[in-house]
Amino acid sequence: MGISVIGGGLVAAVIGKPAFIIGAGLTVIGYYKDNRWLPPLGLGMMASSTLIPERRRYRCFRF
Repeated sequence: MGISVIGGGLVAAVIGKPAFIIGAGLTVIGYYKDNRWLPPLGLGMMASSTLIPERRRYRCFRF
């Protein structure tokens, strides 16, 4: 199960901010399907998605 949580963190790093919603869905689906590795994967995604900094785009104006 610990590998699922670490994998969720890695997937969240790749996906970005939408990983929280996807992780919540995976947790619910895994819980109701009686899957042993899907809920920890979703929890890892939800926990790690809030640690990813928001990218800010700064515009450069050329005169």
